[in-house]
Amino acid sequence: MNRLRQVLVRGCVLNTVLSVLFFLIVAAINETESAFSQVALTLKDYLLLVLCSFVLSAAALIFRLRMRFIFRLLIHFFVLGTVYFTAFILLGKLNISFETPATVFIAIMLYIFFYAVGCGVWFGGRYLFSRTAAGRTADQQPYQNLYKD
Repeated sequence: MNRLRQVLVRGCVLNTVLSVLFFLIVAAINETESAFSQVALTLKDYLLLVLCSFVLSAAALIFRLRMRFIFRLLIHFFVLGTVYFTAFILLGKLNISFETPATVFIAIMLYIFFYAVGCGVWFGGRYLFSRTAAGRTADQQPYQNLYKD
């Protein structure tokens, strides 16, 4: 039940962030003076965005599965790839014709690049944080002298 609540809360937060992001992108791209009075997302698009938000939230639980790390990473990669093509290609109304192989290749390469950068930042930060936390000894813990018996 705790994981379900965690997925729901993260999904709601992601939905709010993505909705505001799409609204701001549409307002920035729109060239008319009444950019903020136009609808950024239709109801169908919004419901698809809600679904994508909850799938993204549930994708974080993939890393808790008990299997080899490379398999968890591949599953996570494909789940996020599906959300990427659904949310940012279909909802973004980018007018990308997938008839030519070049546009498909560019879309896939952009996804791989952003996924690699995101993983590098995430796992690099975790590595640096774990080294910092593991490097502390009992004598170096802050405020330890204040709470001795």
